[in-house]
Amino acid sequence: YSMLDLTKKYKRNPDVIIKNIGKTQVALNTESGSEYKLNEVSYDMLEQLSSGLSVETLIETMTQLYDVSKETMTADCKKWLPVALEKELILLSE
Repeated sequence: YSMLDLTKKYKRNPDVIIKNIGKTQVALNTESGSEYKLNEVSYDMLEQLSSGLSVETLIETMTQLYDVSKETMTADCKKWLPVALEKELILLSE
């Protein structure tokens, strides 16, 4: 994995809606029709990114939300952000 750029800002793709269906969290791209199952953490990350945040702010917010170390949340973001970008759940925010 490359270094995570903490200054980059991401936002949820405006075509993506997220829903809780029973105990399952789902992201639906209304443009492509693609549907992705989310875990609780990725669901909350997408929710936080609805307004567009820097990676640094996302990590701080999620660290407090889940009461985990900054290192743990940074590792989660390193894994999840590239996947979310690839699946067009999030976009780079200017």
